[in-house]
Amino acid sequence: MALAVALIVGLMILLYNDDVEIHRFSEVKAPDGKHSLSIDLGNPSMPMGSHLVRIAIKSVAGEPVMEGDFRLANDGANVSSDN
Repeated sequence: MALAVALIVGLMILLYNDDVEIHRFSEVKAPDGKHSLSIDLGNPSMPMGSHLVRIAIKSVAGEPVMEGDFRLANDGANVSSDN
């Protein structure tokens, strides 16, 4: 029985698709024109799921200066100054 449960859980983990479709949210060039900031958002894989956020600062030549990924959680609450 335990082997069957472990096999089912393992199969579910292997079949889980974490590919997210990424959309360009914003791209802004620096006033001096030497760098650009881009923010990309990924759709959550389930309702009320977390969004993948990618932030990148690049030089004019397109070389990355800084890149970062993180998850933005959606708890379903309205955004206000109280939270």
